[in-house]
Amino acid sequence: MRDLIVRLDVIDDGAASALRVIAHFDSLVSTHASVGALLRATATLTGCAVGYQDVATGRARRIAEDGAEASAEIRNPRGDWPVAHVDEDPDRVVWLERSGPAGPLDDLILERCAQALARTQTARAPLAAGELRVLLDDESPLDRRAVAARRLHLPATITVHAAIAPDAGTGASGPPSTVIDGLIAMVTAAGQEASGIPAGSRVGTCEAAADHAPQAWANARTALRLTGVGGNLEPTRLRFESLGALATVANHMTAKAAATDPDVMRIAALAADHPWVVGTMRALVMQPSVRQAAALLHLHHSTLQEREALVERHLGWSPRSATGRPRAITALLLWRLSQPLG
Repeated sequence: MRDLIVRLDVIDDGAASALRVIAHFDSLVSTHASVGALLRATATLTGCAVGYQDVATGRARRIAEDGAEASAEIRNPRGDWPVAHVDEDPDRVVWLERSGPAGPLDDLILERCAQALARTQTARAPLAAGELRVLLDDESPLDRRAVAARRLHLPATITVHAAIAPDAGTGASGPPSTVIDGLIAMVTAAGQEASGIPAGSRVGTCEAAADHAPQAWANARTALRLTGVGGNLEPTRLRFESLGALATVANHMTAKAAATDPDVMRIAALAADHPWVVGTMRALVMQPSVRQAAALLHLHHSTLQEREALVERHLGWSPRSATGRPRAITALLLWRLSQPLG
C-alpha cells in the first residue's frame, strides 16, 4: 500500500490522498480502535467537528475539529450536513458538521469512518456479551459490575429486556445483548426499545439503576412469564412496573405448581382439543357482554355462545358469573404461568 501511494503521488495526488485515508482507517480497525479514536481521526482529516449517535443505546459523541471531546448536546445532524449510516442502520449515524463547501475527501472519509465503526463494534460483540453477563449476574461483585457498565457505555438508568431467543446460540442485533439460559438478555438506555428483537416476540422489561441490573434482569424475566404468543388476547410485551400484584403471584408460583391447579388442568385438557379456549375465556372476562366479546374475537355472537356453553359444561361453572369471573381470571393467570417459555 505504501509503495502504491508513493507511485500515485507522482501521477495523481488526489488518488494518493484517497489511498492514505483508506490505509489510515484500515490501520485503526486492525488495532481495534475505540469509537472516540475513529471520530477523532475523522475530525482531524476533515478539519471539522464530527458527531455520532446510536438511537437504540442512547449513546452520542461529538469530537471538535481539533480532536478534543465536544459537547454532545447536538444529538441529530442538521439537514445540510453530510451523513453516513453505520452498518446501514438508520438509527446509527455519523456526520460532519461542515459549514461551507465540502472538502474533496469528505464523502470518502465519512464512508470509511462509518465502515470502521461497524467493523470495530462487530469485533467487540463477544466482549460486550461477556460484560453484559457480568452486569446481570447477582453473584458478580458490585465494583466488577460497575466496570462492566462503563465498558458497555451505559447511562445511570437502564432498561433490561428479557425475550424468547429465536436461536439459543445467538443474541440479537443492536444494543448489547447475549443469551442467558435460553433467553435473550438486552440492555438499553432507559425508555429505549430493544431494537434487533423481531416484532411480535415475547419481551419482558424492567427499568432500574445500572447498579441494580441483576434484580432488573430477574424482574424482566418475571414480566416475560406473563406474556403470550399472540392469538389469545395476551400481551406480547410487558413492563414489570405495570404488573403490581401480578408480579407477586408470578414470583411465588412455579410452573409446576401452577400446572397442578384443578382449574388449570381442566383448561389445559379442553385447550388440547379446542385451541380457542384461552382466547375465548379471556374475551368473556374482559368484556361486559357476549356481543362485545364476540366483536373482540371477530366472531358471530351465536358462535361465541356455543363456545361459552362448551367451556361452562367442561369447567362446571360460568366464566361470566359473579364468582366465575374472578375465578376465570385467576385460572388464566395460573395457566399462563404453567406454560414453558419458548
